Amino acid sequence: MATLLKSLARLRRREVLLLTCGLLLGMLLLPEWVTSRRLSQQLRDTDEEISRLDVLRVTLTDERARLLNDPTYVERVAREEFRSTRQGEILLEFDEPPDDNAVSP
Repeated sequence: MATLLKSLARLRRREVLLLTCGLLLGMLLLPEWVTSRRLSQQLRDTDEEISRLDVLRVTLTDERARLLNDPTYVERVAREEFRSTRQGEILLEFDEPPDDNAVSP
């Protein structure tokens, strides 16, 4: 009986020691794990932003090339965005027709 109690006491000490070591290890590694997760999310967000900006760069490079090399495109942009006219032309502006589905006040 005495040896059984000594065995149980030794077993409980081991369990407490293992539990304590596990808790300490968890306390040491938890901040690192949280930091790792946060940095992984930042990396994914940054990769998405890089992809979006790369598409924008290609679009703007194409737009620049068209503006530098295509006089017809330059004229169209000038007319549509800046209401530019040729000498002797008169710019006529019309109101937008009302939307049939809109509710009038």
